[in-house]
Amino acid sequence: MKRILCFLVSLLVILFVGSIFCFAQTEGSDTSTDALKVIKPAEPVEKKAEIIKEPGLELVIDGAQVGTGVEERVIIGEATSFPSSVEKVYCLSFIKGADTLTTVNHVWYYQDKQMASVGLDVKSPAFRTWSYKTILPEWIGSWRVEIVDAGGEVLKIIGFEITESERPVVEGQVIKESTGVKEPAKIAEEEGSKIE
Repeated sequence: MKRILCFLVSLLVILFVGSIFCFAQTEGSDTSTDALKVIKPAEPVEKKAEIIKEPGLELVIDGAQVGTGVEERVIIGEATSFPSSVEKVYCLSFIKGADTLTTVNHVWYYQDKQMASVGLDVKSPAFRTWSYKTILPEWIGSWRVEIVDAGGEVLKIIGFEITESERPVVEGQVIKESTGVKEPAKIAEEEGSKIE
């Protein structure tokens, strides 16, 4: 029994060593003597990393707004235009579809220049998260927030304006500063009329 076991172990060692070293006859030799040539095993090929989307991780932005604050996970002072005195603009996004912990970024742009990127954890399949950007009074012009997933895909873009006007505008409405109530904007009918 021991002899059979030793024979099998010896056979395995020979096969193993034989598979590592390959012997071949030297080509182009002038002599008739056989020379042995050792061929090294191939070097491992380095594979490029592939971006593989996790199964079931299709994030969807179910809603996104900009405003002057967030209370109880709801945007306040929602508008498309803010006065230069606003100080801070908040972006609230409602994200669906995360089966596992992931992140999104709120990337803030002022006139196509990136001003900030805020990484935010998404911890459940239906999750609200927000960020804000402090606005200096001289930053008048067009702004946008791009909501970007962990793979760099832009999921939603929200645009807004910072103006010299002292009243925020919500799609055809102005917000009364004293009460915060939205009222229809009056359309200028004749020359020189102002929007109240």
